[in-house]
Amino acid sequence: MADRQFIELHKEHLEKTLSVLYPISDDMNEKEQAGTAAFVMNIYSGIENILRYIMEEDMGEKTRKNGMWHKVLLAKAVDRGIISAELGDLLLGYLKFRHHHVHGYSYLFKWDEFKHLAVNAGNTVERFFAELKERGYF
Repeated sequence: MADRQFIELHKEHLEKTLSVLYPISDDMNEKEQAGTAAFVMNIYSGIENILRYIMEEDMGEKTRKNGMWHKVLLAKAVDRGIISAELGDLLLGYLKFRHHHVHGYSYLFKWDEFKHLAVNAGNTVERFFAELKERGYF
């Protein structure tokens, strides 16, 4: 079974990220929105790090790094029962946002297009850890 200390450490990092992310308001300026975008990206990256760790340590499946590895990892996490299909669909929205954030410019992001990800990040992280706990990973 995956090392709980690794997962605990990343859980602490995600909780710290969430504590800095909130509160969120509609009157944030462009710099605040860009910072919020970075935190949303960090949240997905933290979740992905945990999924990759479980996949490699518990299932012995090394991640093949190519242009699609992020999406493949998420799909495998669902296929292997690490997370539910519903959570996988939800996380896919974060993955897509992460991709655009890494390969784009922050000033091009439209607040209305990613606000829901920021607002729901806490619930998403909570659900993620609840599913890991339910499946014995945490």
